[in-house]
Amino acid sequence: GLMASRNIRINTFLTDQLTELPDLVKKGSNVLITAQSGAISVKMNGTALEDGVMGQQIRVQNVSSGRIVYGKVVSDSEVLVNY
Repeated sequence: GLMASRNIRINTFLTDQLTELPDLVKKGSNVLITAQSGAISVKMNGTALEDGVMGQQIRVQNVSSGRIVYGKVVSDSEVLVNY
């Protein structure tokens, strides 16, 4: 669902400017990084380095290697990286 981007008065028509998608992933949260290349898929633990809404590209850090990659938010706990 959407949330108000600012206070809205009673009887105000809702427009795109008054609503926004809520952050699904919060900076510092644990996420599952799914790296995909064709039919091959590898999953690893990561940490979100920034907040993100559904479909947004965010930076995540692989917990094991320390490598930072960009991935697309696909749920509240998963980021997809395509290679």
